[in-house]
Amino acid sequence: MIPLLQFLEQSDSPFMVNVYPFFSYINNKKDIGLDYALFENQGVMLDNGLFYDNLFDATLDSFVAAMEREGFRGVRVVVSETGWPTDGGEAASPENARVYNGNVVKRALGDVGTPMRPSVGVEVFLFDMFDENGKDGQEYEKHFGCLGLMVLKLMMLTLPNVINFGYTFTLYGEIDTNYVIGI
Repeated sequence: MIPLLQFLEQSDSPFMVNVYPFFSYINNKKDIGLDYALFENQGVMLDNGLFYDNLFDATLDSFVAAMEREGFRGVRVVVSETGWPTDGGEAASPENARVYNGNVVKRALGDVGTPMRPSVGVEVFLFDMFDENGKDGQEYEKHFGCLGLMVLKLMMLTLPNVINFGYTFTLYGEIDTNYVIGI
């Protein structure tokens, strides 16, 4: 891991991580509350003198702390995948996905940092654009799609000049965090 971190530091490249509070919650409900995983927690958790009100920040800062412990203080962290399933198991619902994904988007657009790096915004990529009905594994693994098929059809009908299905998918305009997932 040290050679990788050296390369990232020398090339000014980010350390990319997948952050899934959903998995942490369903695998440890005794210690992790759903509200803490969804950014809806009313209290805070104290960890090494820092206050956390959500699992996303606590997870990111665990990566930051590990890198800093090894002497890599300047390596940026990018969340290459995060999301919440809309179906397929306990706590997997359209409402929870809307709340989690909406809060992640608001956070990213607001350039909000973590308790360890409060002035450093975090770049975030939501997983996944659409559900993956053929995916193996637990049922919830198939339901991380942010846009439902009906939303795509509606977009194609109402925004034909904005969507390009050549080699790239391009959608211009502001993000409305009330419509992060499709119904």
